[in-house]
Amino acid sequence: MQNLVLEIITKEEERFSLRHIGAVSDMASLVPIISGKISFDGGDAGFDDFRRSVLECFYREIGFEDFVSRQKKTHFDTPFFNTLHYYLKRKFNSKGKTLADWEKELGLAHVIAWQLTLSLFRRLRVSFSEEKEDFHTAAVVWAYFEKECSNILPIDFQEFIGQVGVGEEYFCNAFAEIVKKCAENVTKRKNFAFDESLLSSALVEATYTFFVKKLEEEKLKFEAPAQLKAYLARICEISFLEYCRDNKKEFKNSEYIDEIAVCDDKADEKDENPDFDAADVDVDITNDYEVARAITVILLNKEHPLYQKIVRKDEEKVRLLMEKSINNLSYAEIADKLYGNGIPAGEKEKKVISMRKEYERFRAVLKTRYIEITSKKCANTKGRI
Repeated sequence: MQNLVLEIITKEEERFSLRHIGAVSDMASLVPIISGKISFDGGDAGFDDFRRSVLECFYREIGFEDFVSRQKKTHFDTPFFNTLHYYLKRKFNSKGKTLADWEKELGLAHVIAWQLTLSLFRRLRVSFSEEKEDFHTAAVVWAYFEKECSNILPIDFQEFIGQVGVGEEYFCNAFAEIVKKCAENVTKRKNFAFDESLLSSALVEATYTFFVKKLEEEKLKFEAPAQLKAYLARICEISFLEYCRDNKKEFKNSEYIDEIAVCDDKADEKDENPDFDAADVDVDITNDYEVARAITVILLNKEHPLYQKIVRKDEEKVRLLMEKSINNLSYAEIADKLYGNGIPAGEKEKKVISMRKEYERFRAVLKTRYIEITSKKCANTKGRI
């Protein structure tokens, strides 16, 4: 019978890697102990009961419940948790899975929603450490984690954004691919002599860095993939303008070169004008689109030399503008954000109407201020500054 006991506990050890996780060391010494406590008359009918009794005795002898209790208090990076994570990643993989609707809308080429990253697994580990249930066998532990894992996978769109926000590498790489597509769309619409791959890389880096910073600072929320893509497209456009202004000398043999009538780049003129900045040049002040983009660049950077000159004492109005134009919130959402969710419905409606009027009015005010300020920078601009 000892051979049968050894076979049963050996298979159990191999199934859950009990040696590796530190739950048991000397298997051979356990065989006579278990054999002395369990009886078996033979026959297939009673084997299942016998096997169950052997394993119950086995786990009691190795003190598995105490082992699990110690694991709950240990550091995350242990053989026990590493083995569990590896097992769950294999069980809950993307093989055979189809793209979720939000993945399709973001244009992802492969499934990412089933990826159990470290940050997601740590969430399971925290809930496990707080669990009061008795884990008397490895099978019970594994079943607990499988159930908890099925509650968080596949992740949804909101969780994806959250994972990017905490810097989870796997999802950040997927997000970078989304940004890359936005950047490529921007560069393809422009007929420039820039190295297209170099330009796309610059836009991806700038857009990604800006997005993560804003996500952390302002707790940005996106209700749907379309809202995120629209936001990224706007940031890509802004990054593109900044790149062009910072790399004017890279234009070669392009028809666009004739359109870049900038101020005279004499050093003494720049020295006399401390407000001169790359963001102020190459903007056609007769073109509403270019002016709007230039203003956006300034409003996104409070350290910009023209920020205070344009904003003056209208910080609250600027916030309204940014929430609407950059964060793509509705007026109702902005009202909730500025005045709280508890604002009475009637008063909220009045705020929404007021904000809608103020939004259009303030955009016009900013444009006027920008043109007044920048028009003084160069006398010989021929309509451009």
